[in-house]
Amino acid sequence: MMTASAPSIQTTHVGSLPRSPRLRELLTGDDTDTNKTDTTAAFEEAVTTAVRTVVGRQAAIGLDIANDGEQSRVAYSVDATTRLSGFSNGTVEREWPADLDAFPDYGEALLGASDTIGGPVAVGPIEYTDSTALKRELTRFPDATAAEGVSFPGRFHTAPSPGAVLRFTETDHHDTPEAYVFDLADALATEYELVAETGATLQIDAPDLLAGFTLTYKDDSVAQFRERVATHVEALNQA
Repeated sequence: MMTASAPSIQTTHVGSLPRSPRLRELLTGDDTDTNKTDTTAAFEEAVTTAVRTVVGRQAAIGLDIANDGEQSRVAYSVDATTRLSGFSNGTVEREWPADLDAFPDYGEALLGASDTIGGPVAVGPIEYTDSTALKRELTRFPDATAAEGVSFPGRFHTAPSPGAVLRFTETDHHDTPEAYVFDLADALATEYELVAETGATLQIDAPDLLAGFTLTYKDDSVAQFRERVATHVEALNQA
């Protein structure tokens, strides 16, 4: 993310920043005070306010490379599936990661009473079908910088790797995990291009390259997992 002319070490952050209580209610569907017909407007207002707040905060503390704090997303990996075809409305029944199994008290504090932490299930070919939400998401950062009267030397926008999406989803359509991750890669390439077209640095979030060992492939040996990682990297490079 460093700019070529940078005279010193530039500062940034990982991407996701805390949401306000009001925005969290709207993201998780826990809002009980807003009529359904007003939910979209309430969400847009809450996200716009939240992005302006985090953009202003990043400017105030002097960050060089900033983003929108991922304020409109409830989950970085599953969020992308809302723009893809081929997924059902069901939810994967996935167990806790192995490291949380080893520390159940911490797991309960982290995840609450949730029995599963999965996303949707693929039931058909994966295609990128709707860029509307992403395009709106991409406009919020420049809108916020203009509204706050601030600027940054650089901007970045995050997107999940194909393996990150696979990590929290399942497929009933593809014969193998390899076929599934490459299908995801072909679809997500569109998302990556849309981000790059804005001039923002595309940050690919790929926790699957390590954390997948405790969740998706928790029963694999180290050697088997290394083979999985090689496949996921190949799929990401293809995208």
